[in-house]
Amino acid sequence: MLIYLPVNGQILKKPIPDKTVVLTFDDGVASHYSNVAPLLKERGFGATFFVCEFPPNFIDSTKYMNWRQMQQLDRMGFEVANHTHNHAAVGKLSEEEIIREIVYIEDKCDSLGITTPLSFAYPGYSMSETVLQTLDKPLRN
Repeated sequence: MLIYLPVNGQILKKPIPDKTVVLTFDDGVASHYSNVAPLLKERGFGATFFVCEFPPNFIDSTKYMNWRQMQQLDRMGFEVANHTHNHAAVGKLSEEEIIREIVYIEDKCDSLGITTPLSFAYPGYSMSETVLQTLDKPLRN
């Protein structure tokens, strides 16, 4: 699990081997699917795509991937990772709201046969002690 922090950069829950490069892409931008993923696949690179759903009336929803495209990323061997349901500023949310935001993406992935997300990136680097405590325990009973 990779967790991004605004000041300290990130917290790693597992050691990363030497000479490893980690490629990550946030927000489920449509060009990540149409341009980035094919180039990475062609060159034999893996990557993690942190996805979320922006509201349907968000500026221009065509700029973001749909779930069919996210499903295809998973089938191409990329990690589809959790960036919350709708790009929530999790640092301002209650534990229950944080769980709801994260579990939504996990459930959506499960319903579409997408590998369960292992990684999480804080939208907008929003974070709090509540977020850390919530992420450190099982999100389901």
